[in-house]
Amino acid sequence: MEYALYFLVVGISISNALTSIGVGAVLAVWGLKKIVLREKLTVPKPWMILAGVLFIAYALSLINSEYLGQSLYALFFKYGKYLLLMLAVADGVKEKHVAINMAWVLCVTATFICFDGFYQFFSGRDLLLFREAGRLDVYYGAQEFHSFRVTATFPAANTFASYLVPVLMLGLALSFFYGARTPKTVWKKGTCLGSMVLCLLLTFSRGGLIACSGGILFLSFLFKKKILWIIPMVFLVIFLFGKNLYGNRAANDAAIDPTVETRLLMLKDATRMFQSHPWTGIGLNTYYKTHEKNRSLAIPPSYAHNAYIQMIAEVGIVGFMSFMALMIYWFRRGMRSFGKLCDPELKFLLGGVMAGILGLCLASFFDNVLFELLPATLFWVLMGYGIALAGIGSENSNL
Repeated sequence: MEYALYFLVVGISISNALTSIGVGAVLAVWGLKKIVLREKLTVPKPWMILAGVLFIAYALSLINSEYLGQSLYALFFKYGKYLLLMLAVADGVKEKHVAINMAWVLCVTATFICFDGFYQFFSGRDLLLFREAGRLDVYYGAQEFHSFRVTATFPAANTFASYLVPVLMLGLALSFFYGARTPKTVWKKGTCLGSMVLCLLLTFSRGGLIACSGGILFLSFLFKKKILWIIPMVFLVIFLFGKNLYGNRAANDAAIDPTVETRLLMLKDATRMFQSHPWTGIGLNTYYKTHEKNRSLAIPPSYAHNAYIQMIAEVGIVGFMSFMALMIYWFRRGMRSFGKLCDPELKFLLGGVMAGILGLCLASFFDNVLFELLPATLFWVLMGYGIALAGIGSENSNL
């Protein structure tokens, strides 16, 4: 189980195929241990109940689905798999060294992927998958410039930013609050954190910067380290002075940003879809096809670019509130466990995971983070990881 988890967190940073293989390996090993070896399930019952309620709430959205086969597949092989993955990670990470190793594997892998991103920024293609960099059109008055947006091995710059945010939170927790500060460790940690921050900036993702700032402010609150405010302040300065890169990307400074205008139209379309079936939604995983039939003429068929708006349109109020209940309970239990933990290593890790999940939740306001395979898989892995950390900490405190 331990090595399957390591393989999965590495695979998330590389490709959809490796991520799917990693998820399958984790679930297969976990199922084998529970069914064949009859190992006792250690996940507390409230998590099982909340996961079951969320699955049922999502299943109710099938009532209105015009694409029943597609919705059924998403229910069992996408969201059902995510929930099982969360429970598998929560049950599989039982030892402190596994929890620490998982965090380091995530951070080291992200650092290597960032170096791949730097190469892509200057050459136009990454080294691992030969993926083309994103393109950003920048206007200064009447002049137009073009810049590469770093995507590394990810399909889009915003997706890469969504991946970097939670890993950076874990890296900050491990680097700033844990471990001896020798010249050697400072150099290693500086390389890891510096590469992630710089790569995040080179994605030119506004949602990524906001999500990262929110996560860092949450970390500074947990650990009472105001020095961390430096990073959001740097982001703010870059945002203000690089307004054509991060702010208004319109050709005319007085014109509305075309990306903002498009997303406002998407919001109107999503609102119209939600109003058609407010309680149980239009059907799981049917947003794109429904939008294709009922969209505004001014925009092509697309996703909502806001995970919460798309979620409430697809699964309705019942599904959305079930998801929110799970998240509220997760943060509530996390904060309680954080206050009770005596082990500093586990406390740092749990703080980093909570900040990372908060960052992903903030990023979800600006893109479909919870609907894309790579960041969504990381989200559910970290959800289970946080449950596991709280469990390990409670066991250690009772010794």
